[in-house]
Amino acid sequence: MKLPISFLVPAALGVVTLFTGGLAMAGTLQQVHPLLNGDGGLALIVSGIALLLTGAFPLAIRMLTARG
Repeated sequence: MKLPISFLVPAALGVVTLFTGGLAMAGTLQQVHPLLNGDGGLALIVSGIALLLTGAFPLAIRMLTARG
């Protein structure tokens, strides 16, 4: 089964956003920008989860159409 591009792009962005959010929550990105503190990291983690879930919809549709 070939993965749809509408899954790959949000999933890749979601992984990057989750990783950046984890770094921000750890406090390592506060030197880059003051908004990348713990609260900003939490917002990035929530956004990363939303991006992963956004990519899950086209994947689920592709799997359902491949089955039937």
